[in-house]
Amino acid sequence: MFARLPHGTFVVVDGGDKLVGTLSFTDLKHIAFDDSLDRLINARDVAHTQAPAPLVGDTLETVLAVMDVSGEEHLAVIEAADDRRVLGIIHHGDVLRAYNRALLEAQAEEHDDNRP
Repeated sequence: MFARLPHGTFVVVDGGDKLVGTLSFTDLKHIAFDDSLDRLINARDVAHTQAPAPLVGDTLETVLAVMDVSGEEHLAVIEAADDRRVLGIIHHGDVLRAYNRALLEAQAEEHDDNRP
């Protein structure tokens, strides 16, 4: 089973919605049109099983760091390291907007605290 993300990336999960990995159209281009492989290869076989996946409790700063290091703009968010159940997908733009909003709120609070 897999869920499609923007830009041709897929999140591959098992029957319990646990993260198996990711794959892209680029990963599939060499096998997609080879009918002889249809019954031999499945998404699990070609998925990148070491795909980065932030935990549901990770900070925005941590998620941004994972995205920066991996170069990925979309990541599956998992329940816990030992329970890789996919809870959702997080997008780089959404993380940046939330991070900026948090910075602005912190600045506003700091400004209010400095008033006599």
